[in-house]
Amino acid sequence: MKFSNAPPQHLSNLEVLNHFLALKQSNDALHSALAQRKARKKQTAEELYPPDKNAWRGREDTPVELTEWSEDKDKEEEIAERRGGCDELVWVQDKVIHYLCSDHTPTARQTEPGVALLADQLQDHGLTKAEVLQLCNLAPTLPVELYCIIEEVDLRFLPDPTEKLESIASQIHSTLLPEPPAHLAPFVTHTRTEHGGEEMTPDAADKVGGWDREGAEEAGVAMGLEEEYVHEAEWGRDREEAVDEEGGGDMD
Repeated sequence: MKFSNAPPQHLSNLEVLNHFLALKQSNDALHSALAQRKARKKQTAEELYPPDKNAWRGREDTPVELTEWSEDKDKEEEIAERRGGCDELVWVQDKVIHYLCSDHTPTARQTEPGVALLADQLQDHGLTKAEVLQLCNLAPTLPVELYCIIEEVDLRFLPDPTEKLESIASQIHSTLLPEPPAHLAPFVTHTRTEHGGEEMTPDAADKVGGWDREGAEEAGVAMGLEEEYVHEAEWGRDREEAVDEEGGGDMD
């Protein structure tokens, strides 16, 4: 086994999104092959041993439309059966794709040529690699947002930092699409505006998602008080003081 000492390569959000989209396509094909394999085995078993319809009433599986059998299909399904599916991996990939396609990030409106062009143009402003990566990932289009990413703007962009920031913001805006492409439309999520276009507060978002923050906090406080009462009833107030005094004596 060889250990690589090379520094890790930093990826842009668009590269991560493209990787997980390819992973999703592979996992979808894998699960489709597994479903075909299971349906073929069930069909073969029913032909050899016809099931009792009364015994299986109300427990029918979801029907799967079988494709035409071929040696290549059989080999593909056999490989898929050996690999098996991973529901946890599917859950992770879906969460990552939906996050990168949400309105929190501009990744869904970026293109590979646009990100490559932006990274090349930002080199002319004397930015560090970390700043270039941050600008490519966050794609801020306002000068005030650039102040949060670029360090010491007033000292590095003399004599007029405002003009330099507006130039950078204009370059970033020119590489963004007005809307996400059609193939990303099923994954686009809007979390900033709900309920008539008003911005949602954290409490409102929790309630929409089925989580009551205030109720959970009250339940947590009540649980803490209950545990305290149980602890005092079990040990007694005098017992607790004796334990504290004994612990203090050991420290001395």
